[in-house]
Amino acid sequence: MSTVLKRHPSTSSSSEDDDDGVDCPLSGAEALAACKQFASVTNTDTGLAMMMLQNNEWDLERAINAYQGLTNDKPKSKNRNQTSESDLKRIKSKESTTLTESKYDKTKVKARFKLLSWNIDGLDEQENTIEIRTRGVIDVIKREEPDAVFLQEVIPIAFDLIRNLLPEYDSYTGNTQGYFVVILTRRELLKVQNIEIIKYPGTNMERNLLIVHEILQSDRSLLTTDQWTLLSNLFHIYNESKLSSIGQCLIDTSAVLQSTNISCQSLMQEFLTCIYETTGTYLHFNDDLRKLSFDNRSITLSNVANNVSCLGCAFVVQHFHLFALEIFSNTLEVMYGKPTVDIYRWTMKFIDLDIVLIKLALSLFAFSGNTCSYSPNISTELTDPIIILEIQNKYAEITWKYLLYRYGHYQAVQRFLNIISWLEALTIFVFHTQNLTTYINEIDLLAEQTELTLILDDIDQILETN
Repeated sequence: MSTVLKRHPSTSSSSEDDDDGVDCPLSGAEALAACKQFASVTNTDTGLAMMMLQNNEWDLERAINAYQGLTNDKPKSKNRNQTSESDLKRIKSKESTTLTESKYDKTKVKARFKLLSWNIDGLDEQENTIEIRTRGVIDVIKREEPDAVFLQEVIPIAFDLIRNLLPEYDSYTGNTQGYFVVILTRRELLKVQNIEIIKYPGTNMERNLLIVHEILQSDRSLLTTDQWTLLSNLFHIYNESKLSSIGQCLIDTSAVLQSTNISCQSLMQEFLTCIYETTGTYLHFNDDLRKLSFDNRSITLSNVANNVSCLGCAFVVQHFHLFALEIFSNTLEVMYGKPTVDIYRWTMKFIDLDIVLIKLALSLFAFSGNTCSYSPNISTELTDPIIILEIQNKYAEITWKYLLYRYGHYQAVQRFLNIISWLEALTIFVFHTQNLTTYINEIDLLAEQTELTLILDDIDQILETN
């Protein structure tokens, strides 16, 4: 059985006496700008840019030359180049996630393993860089799809990001404070048998040896193949990438906006518009909504649009800690009033950090039973309420099975109860939003546009059938 080992550049030495990285001579904004310029020139990401710049004392030209030297020195095997090109096409055609569809044949023994070892230099906590670099590490792991990952010099903030944004891996740590090592193993392939942590005698840095004993496993998931496929579709149907980009932009520009007392109304409006656009895409491609009868769809559409908009926005706001930005919360209070913002802030404490669970909850909440009418001309009596109950039951079953698969019975119960609390809190907020004229007008417009799109799709399907 052969092993494939890939190394990525480390950003610091591993000596016991010197764990400090190279001091950055640039401000946080300048460092971020340099990283973006490096990534643009080399067609890479800001995480790799950060590491190459650190290795080259933040000299942009030298870092680019060093990177190009590394890429030019790679073996030029024809077969390896062909594989790389096909991988690149696959990555560009669809955002990669290995969470939902197993690519391994469980009836055969895997002959080759891909391992990745990386010192991610978590101790080098330059302003505004640790999260950027960690996300760069995550991007590389998703792209390379290793079976096991060995990370050194990880700190708690980086570990939280890694654990939550790489749900397809089980994670094990040698410690939980200071800085420590982390081992990630692909959940669908490996099953943990035992974990050993051996402390190094005489160390002042709390260093230790982490050993994880694993065996190849068959797929013991409770989820059926159809449920895995549905879970994959749900994961991709709500694409928060543009929202995340705007959220990061709000963070990057908040200091400038505050210091110059410039209103961020236009940036906030772009964020809210993107919420509605992302929700519209979700509604358009949601098969359950498309399969409802015309009458049932008309009744539920505004309610679904409202629920998805509220929950999706809560997810992004919490993920980027946008309420920590005074200018963000102040602008929302001007637009919607302080009571509304206070209720919305209260719902945040129930949000689970598992991104897959969030997207499951989004679909579960979309078809929740608090159906209401935003127009006196629309009936609230469903022609076939059993169909809605069947949709809810389907999402609830998948959510429960995923929790058992990921966390075990005890944590599954805790997290499921937390989801219920979150949905109850958001239900209170959703009813409160019915008094916000501006918001309701946006939801009505979104529902009308979606209904028109779905009707046109229905007509196209009828014409194709005939």
